[in-house]
Amino acid sequence: MPGLLNLQTPEQTTAAAQALASVPTPLTAPQSQLVGYIQSAWNRNKRAREVVDRRLLNCLRRRKGVYAATELAEFQAQGCANAIFLPLSATKCRAAAAWIRDILMPANDRAWALEPTTLPEVPETFKKKLIAQAAQQAQANMVEAGVPVPQEAFREGVYALAEELEDKLLKRVQKEAETRAERMTDQISDLMDEGGYDQALDEFIEDFSTYPAAILKGPYTRRQRKLQWFGDQPEAQDENGLGWCRVSPFDCYPAPNARSPQDREFIERLRLSDSDLYAMIGVPGCSEFDIRQVLQGNRTGTLRHWIWTDSERNRLEGDTAYDWLTRDDLIDGLHYWGDIKGSVLLEWGYDAAEITDPDRPYPVEAILIGTNVVRCLVNDDPLGQRPYHKACYEAIPGAFWGRAIPEMCEPHEDVCNASARALVSNLGIASGPQVYMEVDRLADGEAITQMHPWKIWQFKSDPNAATRPPIGFFQPGSNAQELLTVFENFERRADDATGIPRYSYGNENVGGAGDTASGLSMLLNAAAKGLRRGIANIDMNVISSTVKQSFVWCMLYVDRPEIKGDCCVVPRGTAALLIKDQMQMHRQQALATTANPIDMAIIGRKGRAELLRQYFDSLELGDNIVPSADEINSQEEQAVQQPQPPPKELLDAQTDAAKIDSQERIAARNNKTQLAIAGMKNAQARQQARVSDPALAL
Repeated sequence: MPGLLNLQTPEQTTAAAQALASVPTPLTAPQSQLVGYIQSAWNRNKRAREVVDRRLLNCLRRRKGVYAATELAEFQAQGCANAIFLPLSATKCRAAAAWIRDILMPANDRAWALEPTTLPEVPETFKKKLIAQAAQQAQANMVEAGVPVPQEAFREGVYALAEELEDKLLKRVQKEAETRAERMTDQISDLMDEGGYDQALDEFIEDFSTYPAAILKGPYTRRQRKLQWFGDQPEAQDENGLGWCRVSPFDCYPAPNARSPQDREFIERLRLSDSDLYAMIGVPGCSEFDIRQVLQGNRTGTLRHWIWTDSERNRLEGDTAYDWLTRDDLIDGLHYWGDIKGSVLLEWGYDAAEITDPDRPYPVEAILIGTNVVRCLVNDDPLGQRPYHKACYEAIPGAFWGRAIPEMCEPHEDVCNASARALVSNLGIASGPQVYMEVDRLADGEAITQMHPWKIWQFKSDPNAATRPPIGFFQPGSNAQELLTVFENFERRADDATGIPRYSYGNENVGGAGDTASGLSMLLNAAAKGLRRGIANIDMNVISSTVKQSFVWCMLYVDRPEIKGDCCVVPRGTAALLIKDQMQMHRQQALATTANPIDMAIIGRKGRAELLRQYFDSLELGDNIVPSADEINSQEEQAVQQPQPPPKELLDAQTDAAKIDSQERIAARNNKTQLAIAGMKNAQARQQARVSDPALAL
């Protein structure tokens, strides 16, 4: 009844509390200091990039070949009906991207290599074996001498022998280091193939030729599903692997005065789906409470309408321009990389066992969605490196953003487009005669806006009896030749400004030294100097660093002791540009030079096989033509086991001896024959003498 107290037993109170707890309620939590810290860094980085946003849009417009809305309004105000745009920058960007792809993405090869260091570290097991071998040899020498040696002298002898054996050991260590480097190269190449490195590098090169900076992300650890076969039954399994991807310059927000993504705070704008967020539940460093809060619809702080460049960017990149009508289900987030004090991490809920000093800045990565930090993790890279790598076509010392090809071509492209617009307008005016007439003398109903062959014009008589005709024609002059001259002049100047001449992408109007093959090759080598600078930036700042991080990851987490060793990364992009055209010619010369018995005795079958292998690899003919080193060793062992034919000198001597013996036997037989004939002649002579003289017969 109203006004009476509702008395309940303890069991009823407990049951009511459990029932109330089972009812889903909105998740609420006070905002942490970490959220404010990341939002402050975001606002600071976003304000510092406002000028860069305009530069990025300008480069994208020029790559797509369109004018800005303000420029179109100016053309309309000036009465220009033909807003033609000749994409000179787009042509240069495509040529540069194709040129760079040929160098950094060669067929059946990599633009990097792992080589052992000059003095690789000697393993402790090798050192112990070296000392043991030297001690055994010193002991054998002492036994052979039969004289006991003092302990100090024996130790000195062991060290002396060890020094003698050290050179042999270093050669063995160097050979082992080269073998391990080759195995590590294969391991990293396999991870790159599975992690999408080639696709990411291809998209990175496209950004590199278009924007003031291009960013490659990776290697980063990711969970990926793979199909494993157990007999005839497939089974999908989740495995840890490395991944690479291209990050759009529109989504990168470096800190003011930062020189690279490794400096100060760096923020990447993320677009996540519900599936991506749900997969983060249970991952170390992720907050299930904040993830579920976002999934339940708490997206009031989404970034979708905070960035003013989205609408034009979507239109230029091929997406819809009506962003407010086509809302998708992707969730905007901020991936923060920077230093945060330990006290802020402890307040967020980080494990106190890992945060030992509340005043120490810790390098962390965190993902903020609205007002929820769904992930926060201390950077586990041993060197504190972040998986972001940046390169510019023309780097500016001390600046994050460099100069892009469209910006270098901008003034020349503007003049060329102004000439093209004037040319189109002038050709339109000069394409036919202009007409003037006295409209007061036209007959009623005569149409003056229509003109065609054999038209009959009707006029009234001139009341003043003037002799001038009522209609007249004149031809405007054409300035096409002057405008084309201006266009071609500034088009050539764009070649010098960008370092990408027209003949590098197939333009046949070269002239001068370019009319011959050798002259064109010299021009291309000279033009490659500007491109070589950009490729050197990629080698040093992107390829070298990402391969180093992959090498460190393999050393830490790949359970293959036979691949681990002391290696250094050697990017080969610039070197490939220098020697690519000459390498095949040098290989042919080497094959021709060593094709003689003296050189073959020096390099052997293995050296000759290596030359042939490199020659056929450059022709992309496969690896099955030249036998491998193991096959050559097997052939040599079989040849040793088989009976060897006698040498040619021995055969010649035996042949000469047989000839001499045969000649001697023939001479002896001839002598015997001659003696027999002589005896027969003597007998016949005696017989004839007896017949002629009977007294001799008696």
